[in-house]
Amino acid sequence: LGSNKVAAPGVTIDADGNATFSVVHQYTEYRDFTPSLKVTGGFGGIGVDDLQLRLCGDQADFPTFPNLDLVGCAVENTDTIVSITLSVAGTIAPDMQFRLFLDLNGKGKNSPPDGKTDEFLKYKDGVSTGLKSLIVTELDDGKSVKFEFDLSELKWKGSYFNWYAETQDGVAGQQSTGHADLMPDSGTFNYITQ
Repeated sequence: LGSNKVAAPGVTIDADGNATFSVVHQYTEYRDFTPSLKVTGGFGGIGVDDLQLRLCGDQADFPTFPNLDLVGCAVENTDTIVSITLSVAGTIAPDMQFRLFLDLNGKGKNSPPDGKTDEFLKYKDGVSTGLKSLIVTELDDGKSVKFEFDLSELKWKGSYFNWYAETQDGVAGQQSTGHADLMPDSGTFNYITQ
């Protein structure tokens, strides 16, 4: 708050007195970062927090199977639609499957993600499964697919979700056969809806 107890431009204050604001910073290096946020209150109180920012992508780590090697991603949303784009080092082949795992909720109503998959979306050779609203498009670059789905179908009220992706080339009718790559290699990505 300013000296006159009015919120500064770009600051929103809720009924409990919590302030929300955005800071935009463009990083010029292509790597992960751990920035620190320091907030100083009007009465001299100081709060410091670190946030780990991770690139949406993965090292090329599957050189013998570049068509399966997940190396890039992008996530964006509108008020209702989420788009997640996955890219491989090689090209999209008809025998490969893209899988997207979404962790949206915990056990309680509107609780945060709990580490368990709530939605499982799949795409292979023009066929997608998982949600009625799901549309998957192979992009013109020949190495990317875009998953788009409507958040309202999930009846989800959260502000962020966790996700990870997997590719696999398989043999029809033989589960867990073939080669697979995960992105990220361990853990999940966290996306805060805009």
